[in-house]
Amino acid sequence: MNYRNDSLEKEFKENGFVVLKNILNSDEINIAREQLSGIFMETSHKKWWSSSVNLANCLAFYPHLSWVALNHKIIQGVMSVLGDRDITFVNVFGIQKNMLSGWHRDDGTGDLNSDGSYFGKVDMLNDSLKCVRVAIYLQNHNKKYPGLYVKSRSHLKRTKLDKGYECLKLSVGDVVIFDVRLVHSGTFRSKISQYILKNTKGRLNLYLKVISDLIRKIFLSFRPPKFSIFLVYGLNNTHTSTYGLNMMRNQQSLSGGETYLPEQITKKFKKIGIKTVDYHR
Repeated sequence: MNYRNDSLEKEFKENGFVVLKNILNSDEINIAREQLSGIFMETSHKKWWSSSVNLANCLAFYPHLSWVALNHKIIQGVMSVLGDRDITFVNVFGIQKNMLSGWHRDDGTGDLNSDGSYFGKVDMLNDSLKCVRVAIYLQNHNKKYPGLYVKSRSHLKRTKLDKGYECLKLSVGDVVIFDVRLVHSGTFRSKISQYILKNTKGRLNLYLKVISDLIRKIFLSFRPPKFSIFLVYGLNNTHTSTYGLNMMRNQQSLSGGETYLPEQITKKFKKIGIKTVDYHR
């Protein structure tokens, strides 16, 4: 597998993200939509008052989705941005429908400090922290119908989360690879939608949470469904293993189920030379 792409690696190091165009073909897009639609139909009744679905640890429950993580174009892209073929699949695989998130990083840290980092107590600007999140959106996105906002170069400094950003213009089939330390958001930036989403979070009890979700459901009903897939790879080192172990604990709390990667999927990764994190230790 030819993974070297110096310009792509340089762009990723500087900006903290890259957009890879036309990674999934039309057949793969249709298969992914069909598979996710089926899963969402199975789970949506559990929260009838909400249009949002966020499922973590999916390969433990839906192993038929593993073809996405094993996609050779995605793996080649990860190798290219990391500048190395010795990579690990971290067993982070999530699917979402109509999820709207505020500004955050995927490294477990807060605004300006490293408390709670999935990497442990390390310098968050350490060059050897090389974990990337792969984001796949199954519809087009632009400023009118945004999918992902990023703050370029925010992986290189611990800055305030909501200062300066850009909306990525994405076509269905595109893949975004970004550093887990990059500040990003998956919500809408208009003043009206921001007010609705900010002031309907139901923090006090279940009753308010249901009301909050109903309001958000009505708001989202005027927009097409937003399907997305997220997975994580990293350079094969101790930092990646630590990140994976801590991230999986978080995923287990969300899914309430098994965290181990099914053996048949582990063997498929091994067959193509990709390591996986061992959660049995």
